[in-house]
Amino acid sequence: MLTPFQLEFPLDVRKSEATRLMQEYKNMVPIIAEKGTGSKIPEKGDRKFIVPRDLTIGQFVYALRKRIELTPTQLVYVLVDGDIPKTETTMGPLYDLYKQQHPDGDGFLYITFREKNLDGTIFVSRKDK
Repeated sequence: MLTPFQLEFPLDVRKSEATRLMQEYKNMVPIIAEKGTGSKIPEKGDRKFIVPRDLTIGQFVYALRKRIELTPTQLVYVLVDGDIPKTETTMGPLYDLYKQQHPDGDGFLYITFREKNLDGTIFVSRKDK
């Protein structure tokens, strides 16, 4: 299933942009972070991130929260290929694994984010997988 970013930009444009970012920013990971299907989180900020390979998922979530301007009471979690990565996972190995699993990809690591329900349950739409 294609993400909104993938639907908006053709594969060759996305590949070119990911390649440009990786050449310009050595040892960084190009990421597209988009809200999940049915998420009530408002669209704010750019979807594109370029982060250090040693940045953890926990640190990325902090940066994401700031970019999309969530309040301290709004909870958010991230998914990569429908799975919730551990907070201490670093972006470099996560990106390398993602590229292995998506050899025909465009060079971006795709992360989906969603809000967490007040009762603590997590809803993942089949469209987010």
